[in-house]
Amino acid sequence: MPPADPAALEAALEPGDVAAVLLEPVLGEGGVVPLGPGYLRAVRERCAEHGALFAVDEVQSGIGRCGRWLAIEEAGVAPDVVAIAKALGGGLPIGALVARAELSFGPGEHASTFGGGPVPAAAALAVLAAIEDEALLERVRRTGEGRARSDPALGSAGRGCRGARPGSVGGGASGGWARRLSGGAR
Repeated sequence: MPPADPAALEAALEPGDVAAVLLEPVLGEGGVVPLGPGYLRAVRERCAEHGALFAVDEVQSGIGRCGRWLAIEEAGVAPDVVAIAKALGGGLPIGALVARAELSFGPGEHASTFGGGPVPAAAALAVLAAIEDEALLERVRRTGEGRARSDPALGSAGRGCRGARPGSVGGGASGGWARRLSGGAR
């Protein structure tokens, strides 16, 4: 399906025919191509209308790389499932799949061959704390805005991944965005 094409999205989402839509809010391969907030909102709406899950791959764009905890936050929509990795471990191998509470596995219901050992897990916690403690999300936004001003050819891609602007940045090193997505408390 072509990216950012609402008509193609509508044609592809036949009721009862699609279980989930998985996309990158910022296409990483073939260039850094952010999908617009309007398109991402349309995907969220169509998934809800057709009973399909909305899943986003934030492996390359998440954990502050776009000036927010997740790039999808710029669109103001909450996906059902989010995949994160890369920046999460600060160079150590770890990934996570975050889902709404009713979609999540309970203790002992699922195992993982790559669930993250104690060293990568400790690194992930340190990365999240450093991003918050050092105000790195705001720094990413300011740096991107400065680059966009100095090189107009960058356009909105120079201002973070989606023309990020100051505002809410998540909910703390323990992952406020994860709590909002899962409906859980801290």
